[in-house]
Amino acid sequence: MCDILGFCPKNLSLYHLAFRHSSSASDGNNNERLEMLGDSVLNFVVADFLFNKFLDKREGFLTEMRSKIVSRQSMNDIASDMGLQSFIKYSHSIKNVKENDMLGNALEALIGSVYLDKGYNAARKFILDKFLKPHIDVNELAQTEFNYKSRLLNWAQLNRNTVEFKILEEKKIKHRSLYKVGAFVNNEQKGEGLNFNKKQAEKQAAEAACKELAV
Repeated sequence: MCDILGFCPKNLSLYHLAFRHSSSASDGNNNERLEMLGDSVLNFVVADFLFNKFLDKREGFLTEMRSKIVSRQSMNDIASDMGLQSFIKYSHSIKNVKENDMLGNALEALIGSVYLDKGYNAARKFILDKFLKPHIDVNELAQTEFNYKSRLLNWAQLNRNTVEFKILEEKKIKHRSLYKVGAFVNNEQKGEGLNFNKKQAEKQAAEAACKELAV
């Protein structure tokens, strides 16, 4: 554990609790509270890191970057690479630990334990040195196209909303079509895009809708 953390813990009981999944804790004494705390600390540290690294980028870019870094898939993969699966206590009726998000949740709980045991600066150092820098190439991630349309559609599916993109206006300018496209959620317009390329106009409308809905 000292190798994973980069230091030796003071309060070992916190770390034992961080790896105690609810399926193995009939008394309710599991890692869910630590997971909530660790999630908050992680999001703040990552947001602070991105804010200072990308000084010329706007809020939408920073939010998207943070979302990718702390996504469920990313958390599960990094926790697996760190070898956390060997520490987790859980009911063996659960056949696929990764699909259950158990690994990523344990990593968040571990961050919560570090915060309580050593304080914010130690938690920040752990996140940067053991989580972010060894496992995520932020410069490469920054080059990835941000697909607001996919994000909006995924959000709508999860929340049982409908999404439709409609051409509001089409103008001919020097033999080219200029499209004004609206993004409608549950038949209510939430965003608008304007572009000579219809797909790009849809993406702009989706981005505006995501901001309007805080997706």
